[in-house]
Amino acid sequence: LAIELIAGESHSAPDFNFFSIDIQLTIEGLNQWERVLYSVYQYLAMLRIEGPKEWIFNEGKNINQMEFQFEEKGQLRYIVSSLAGRTRDYP
Repeated sequence: LAIELIAGESHSAPDFNFFSIDIQLTIEGLNQWERVLYSVYQYLAMLRIEGPKEWIFNEGKNINQMEFQFEEKGQLRYIVSSLAGRTRDYP
C-alpha cells in the first residue's frame, strides 16, 4: 500500500519540535487510505504502551554511524553546519 515512509522530528523553536510522518502511497494505498491511517495510529498506540524498542534504536544508530563514516567527502562547511545545529540537542 505504501512505496515510502519517512518519519522524524524537526526543531521549530526552543523547547518545541514537530514530529511528522510522510507516506507515499501506491494507487491501491490511495484507495485504502483509511486502512493506512488506521495502521499508523495503531502503531503509535503500541509505542505509547510498550515504549520504543532498544534494538530498533541501535540499528538506526549503527546505520547513521556507517553513513557518516563512509560518506563522500564534500564541502566541510555543510558538515560543520549540520553538526553545529545538532549540538543544541546534547549537554
